[in-house]
Amino acid sequence: MPRIVQLAGTHEEWFGGANERVVPYHRMYGKQYCLPAFVCYERALVEELRQASEALDRIFWKAMRFVQRYLDEKVMVQQLGLSPALLLVAQMEVPHHAVARQDWIVNGQSLKLIEYNTDTPTGVPETAWLAEQLLQASGLKSMAMSNPSADMERLIGEAFVTLVALYREAGYAGKLFFSCYGDHVEDRANTLYLLRLAEQAGIECEFVPLSALRIVPGDGLFAGEQRIEMLYRLYPLEYLPADRDAEGNPIGEALLELVAAGRLMLINPAQSVITQSKGMLALIWALYRRNEWMYKQSGLNKPLFDEAECVAIERWMLPADWSAEAFRAADMPYVSKGFFGREGRGTEIVSAQETTGAASELDDADRYYLSQPKLYQKYEPMLPLAVMTEEGMYEGFLLTGVFVVGRKFAGILPRIGERVTGDMAYFCAAVVDEAY
Repeated sequence: MPRIVQLAGTHEEWFGGANERVVPYHRMYGKQYCLPAFVCYERALVEELRQASEALDRIFWKAMRFVQRYLDEKVMVQQLGLSPALLLVAQMEVPHHAVARQDWIVNGQSLKLIEYNTDTPTGVPETAWLAEQLLQASGLKSMAMSNPSADMERLIGEAFVTLVALYREAGYAGKLFFSCYGDHVEDRANTLYLLRLAEQAGIECEFVPLSALRIVPGDGLFAGEQRIEMLYRLYPLEYLPADRDAEGNPIGEALLELVAAGRLMLINPAQSVITQSKGMLALIWALYRRNEWMYKQSGLNKPLFDEAECVAIERWMLPADWSAEAFRAADMPYVSKGFFGREGRGTEIVSAQETTGAASELDDADRYYLSQPKLYQKYEPMLPLAVMTEEGMYEGFLLTGVFVVGRKFAGILPRIGERVTGDMAYFCAAVVDEAY
C-alpha cells in the first residue's frame, strides 16, 4: 500500500534553483504545490499499474477506432458530447499519439481507473524531471528506492520523433511549433519542457504563445510570416468551436477547418478529443456488455474486445453509464462528471447521505463544466494519506496519475487532495521501494 516518506529541509531548499527553473509553479495560488515528500509504492503495485495502464490504453484505442469507423455522428454528439464542428477532425485516423495521463484510485483493496486525459495532460516536468532530482538529492537511492518515471523523458522524445516522422512522410514541412497561453505559468512550463525534449531528440522547434498565432481562413496558421504545418498545443480542442477573435470571427472553427483540409497537423492528434470525453467510459462499458452481440450487427469479423481485454475491463474499470438510474436503484454511491471536466470541476460524489464536490460559490468555469452532459460512474473511495505541509499536517486522499507515452507506461504522478481532486491538490514525487 502506498505510504509517505517525508524529507527534511525547507521548501526552498528542495524546489529552488535549477528545480524552480523547470517547475516554477512549485507554489500555486499562494501555497505549496510541490511537497518535500515522496509517495512510496511497492514494486508489485507499480508493475500492476504498468500492466493495467497499457492494457486499458489498448482498450481505449480500440474503442476510439470503433467510434471513428462505425459510430453515427449523431451518437458522437449525444453520447460523447462532441461539438459538430469537431466531428470531421476527430474522425481523422492517426496511428500514434504522444503524451496521455490516466488517473487511478489505489486504495489497498483494488486498482481502478477513473479518468483518461488524452488531449491536454499536464504534470509532465514534475513527473519526468523533478522526481529524479529529488531522489538523487535525498540519498534514498542508497536505500533501495528507485524512480518509476526514469524512462519518461526518453519515451517522450521517441513519441515526438515518431509523430513528426509520420507527418513529414505525409508531406508536412517546417518546424514543430509549440503553443499555449503565454502568461499561464504551469502551461508554459509544461509546454517548454516538452519542446526541450523534442529538441534533444533532434526536432527543430519553436515556441509561440497562443496570442501570437495568426489564422488565415482557408490558407494556414502562421507565427509572424512563418507557416505552421505541425503544432503541439496545450489547449483543449473542445474549446475551439466556441472561440472568437476580438471582432467576433470564429477563429476556432477556422483552425479546425485547416486541420480538416490537411493544412495543419496537431500533437496530440485531433482524434484525442474522442478518448478525452468521459462519455468514452460509458461507451466502453456498453461495448463490453454487448461484445458478442455487437460484432455480429456491426460487420466486424470478431468481437471488439478479446477475452483478456474483457477481463481487464472488469478488473480495472469502474462501471459507468450515461444515466444514474441503475446506481440510484441499487442505492449505490456514484460520481457525476461533466464529459470534459478538468481539475475536478464539474465532478460530484453522490450518496444517500450527501453530495460533495460541487462548489458553494460557482464561477464561470464551474458553471461551464456543470452544464456539460454527464457521465455517471460507480464511486470508489481513495486511500487517505497524511503529509506534512508548511501549514501543518494535511490529511487528504491519494490520486495516482499514470502517464502513457507512445502507448507505453512512462511514469507516476501522485497528488494528495480532497475527495474530489482539484487544482489545489499537493504533488509528492513517486518512488518505488525495491525491498518489497
